[in-house]
Amino acid sequence: MAPEPASLEPVAVTVPSQSEQQQQQPRPPPPSEKRPSPSPWSDAETVHLIDAYQEKWFSVNRGPLKSSQWDEIAASVSARRGGAAPTRTGTQCRHKLEKLRKRYRTEKQLTVPSPWPYFDRMDLLARGPLPISAAHPMIDGPDDPDSDDDDDEDEDVSNTRSVDYILRTAASGDRTSRPGVLVNSMVQKRRRLDGGGSATPMGRLASVVRSFGEGFVRVERERLEMMREAEKDRMAMETEKTRMILDSFRQISDALTFGLAKRG
Repeated sequence: MAPEPASLEPVAVTVPSQSEQQQQQPRPPPPSEKRPSPSPWSDAETVHLIDAYQEKWFSVNRGPLKSSQWDEIAASVSARRGGAAPTRTGTQCRHKLEKLRKRYRTEKQLTVPSPWPYFDRMDLLARGPLPISAAHPMIDGPDDPDSDDDDDEDEDVSNTRSVDYILRTAASGDRTSRPGVLVNSMVQKRRRLDGGGSATPMGRLASVVRSFGEGFVRVERERLEMMREAEKDRMAMETEKTRMILDSFRQISDALTFGLAKRG
């Protein structure tokens, strides 16, 4: 007889719950943290940066700046903007300045005026600080002791300074070609007429104009005198020339007469 088949016993199967399935699944890698890109520079920020850098750079005689000094520039830019966000770092300021320098060198090579709004500031930055004489041109003039009327004083002093400038320019340049007319004599005469500085600025101006007029009259008189002398010399030379020609004709005539008489 064939053996009877063995009976099958039921097997319990354990099904993991949904939470266990989620725990057993591999976790995705965490997303990489990206640093936020800096916001673009506004026109006001750029202007503040150039001004702050110019002050700091000129203070160190246009030498290299340290990291702490760049931080001071960044703080100055933020302070000039009233502390409004976003704040800039020293590194951002340095990189922005490098870009501005490159752009300036490119604009500098143009043959036409640059429309770049920061060109004038960068050009001033590249040329360096102006000397005192060029930054504050002044013409020295005598001080007016009276200061009661401000408006009249300003007008008189400006006129006096203009006259003094004309006199200094004339005295330092070529003297007049006539020996009797010198600018220094006019200056001395002006001072003599001023009475040691007691006259008003308008009186000094009038005396200077009068001195110039007298000098012009002397020059014209001497010019006419020289023209008369030259005319006299010319007439004398013409007379001498005519006399020499007549003498030559007379000698020739005498020689011909003597020759004809000898033949006859």
